[in-house]
Amino acid sequence: MVSLRQRVLDEKDKKILSLLCKNPEISQLEIAKHIELTQPAVGARINRLKKLGFIINSVCIDIKKFPLIAALVRLSVRNPTELVKRLVKCPYVSMIFSTSGEYNLTLILLAENTPTIDAIVEKHFRRCEGVWKCNVSVIMDVVNYSGFPITFPERKYKIGETLPCGFVADCVNCEFSHDKTGGKCLGCPYTREYRGKLY
Repeated sequence: MVSLRQRVLDEKDKKILSLLCKNPEISQLEIAKHIELTQPAVGARINRLKKLGFIINSVCIDIKKFPLIAALVRLSVRNPTELVKRLVKCPYVSMIFSTSGEYNLTLILLAENTPTIDAIVEKHFRRCEGVWKCNVSVIMDVVNYSGFPITFPERKYKIGETLPCGFVADCVNCEFSHDKTGGKCLGCPYTREYRGKLY
């Protein structure tokens, strides 16, 4: 059976996609020179690839430039759908994957320091009802790509208000709070108690 990709992508389309993946800022004129087409023909192909869903527009930040700590978190969860509803609202969660095997949910966490990652994992994953197992690995280096999507909070919440993730803002009483741990956990970027510089 012929896949959609095989039906709609020819060699020039594949070259265009390859060039855009390597350098999203490459101009249509530069692409045209590489694949021996006119700029309007390249533009038409790119528009078609966008309509078909092969190209999406997204902005990622370079975690080496900020810099940020990235961690891979694998979770074995009874009801991943409910947890994902909360996780998509968290500015620390960059990417979420549904996976097969022992761990059915995998996340990329981005934070300014490891104590903040430790606090998130301990409070929101290891103590979360329905999470059976949690495995965390700090990513030491991103070899071939260092761009990750990031969400910046649109507003700051007061203590007692419900955050977009469903938790109640309570950084001042949290055992991992910045003040109680001597400046380690930076807190939730959605709260006014957040002590980091990125958000």
